[in-house]
Amino acid sequence: MNAYTQFHWRGNGVKADYEAIRSVIKAICYDFAEYRIAYPLIGAGLVGSD
Repeated sequence: MNAYTQFHWRGNGVKADYEAIRSVIKAICYDFAEYRIAYPLIGAGLVGSD
């Protein structure tokens, strides 16, 4: 599954949409509550977040 949480990676500053990240994590937790889910480092790398 893939969740789009940023529009691009170019330029300065943080490019992650934190509201989109919160929203999609909540939806995944709700829709897949019976499964174990592993997440990559969200916001790491080119998005400029921590």
